[in-house]
Amino acid sequence: MTRKQAIFKVILKIRAQKGQNEALIAKLTEIADLMPFVKWSEETVRDCVEQFMSDHGRLPTVTDFKVKNGMPAHALFPYLVKMTAHEWMERSFPTYYEPTVTIRQALRIAIEVAVEDDETTQKLRDILSEYPLTKWNEKNIGDGLETFFDMHGYLPRKEDYQTEKYLPFVDIYRYRYKMRRNAWIELHCPALMQKERARGRTYKQSSLHDFAKEYERIKPFTEVEFNQKRSKQICCAEVIMRYNKIKSWQELLARCGLKRYTNDVLPVKLINNVVTIVF
Repeated sequence: MTRKQAIFKVILKIRAQKGQNEALIAKLTEIADLMPFVKWSEETVRDCVEQFMSDHGRLPTVTDFKVKNGMPAHALFPYLVKMTAHEWMERSFPTYYEPTVTIRQALRIAIEVAVEDDETTQKLRDILSEYPLTKWNEKNIGDGLETFFDMHGYLPRKEDYQTEKYLPFVDIYRYRYKMRRNAWIELHCPALMQKERARGRTYKQSSLHDFAKEYERIKPFTEVEFNQKRSKQICCAEVIMRYNKIKSWQELLARCGLKRYTNDVLPVKLINNVVTIVF
């Protein structure tokens, strides 16, 4: 992607937002319309070479440097950069150029182009600051996981990956690293996984105690009634049983040493004006 393409990509992104900034769009359009300039410089030559690579997927050869192709003549290079076209391309493009670019990268390029316009540059920086990292690696992912754990006290769940900008998309472990989420964390962030296991052991010990206190407060007749009346801070009975490998409601009550409350009504009848329980 050339600098000109990057600016147009930023313009499209700004237009797609609800609060359009027409002044910023007009300024960026004006900058893009001026590129490349009639007078060749190393930057404008680079733009043309990048455009060629974007269109053809390869570096231009000497025969491609023709004015009719929108390229400078190859004879320009010895005068402009004191080296041949081939030497200049080896220096400027040492690796294969990938034409795709993220919106974050496009914004950075647009900021470099508009560096002389402070107001436009600042607005672009503000837009850039709202976008999360898009190039994820082991360090960025690990830093995001540690940040989340420090803030919340547990590893992020699947839905957390969708709401936190500093976390990658949740399927990155499976698609890029061919691993399950916890296996990746175990390999790359072992200390963090140890903290999570310690938290799990602590929760396992406290979950039954918290359940017992809530059970005695509610005095429910059934598991369903407990789930309906429990506090939001207390997990439902199914989660507590699954976490502690308990198979039934009765086993859960027995594990906690709790008596079962019932709503059974004993039959009674009136004998000599006295209410008597019939067994």
